[in-house]
Amino acid sequence: GIFDEWMVPFATKVGLLQAADGTHDGSMDKFYMTISACRLLRIVRLLRLVRIIRPLYALSKGVFEALSGMFWVLVFMVMTLYSVAILCTRMVGHGRILSEDMLLDPEIREIKAMFKNVPQSMFTL
Repeated sequence: GIFDEWMVPFATKVGLLQAADGTHDGSMDKFYMTISACRLLRIVRLLRLVRIIRPLYALSKGVFEALSGMFWVLVFMVMTLYSVAILCTRMVGHGRILSEDMLLDPEIREIKAMFKNVPQSMFTL
């Protein structure tokens, strides 16, 4: 906000937030911690406002309900990715579907290296 962008640099430049010898002392840390606490209080005030306005409350409630459904979609996607990574590691990384002639090709060896283990296969997929 305005306080963070304008007032703190001004007070620092003028010397209000410095010790007598020109260095920053522990009061500066306490000052910034107080500013952070005030920011948190603004967020709490915003949450109270959401609860007061009914359409905004209904909208936020719907978003949180949709997030629970999206969580299960994410779990399903990770499980699918993990199982396909295992399959690709076994088949491509260990060379079970590759013939000896194919292994001579440098591009195929590079692809085989991408599926060396399960985490690397998940990243590649």
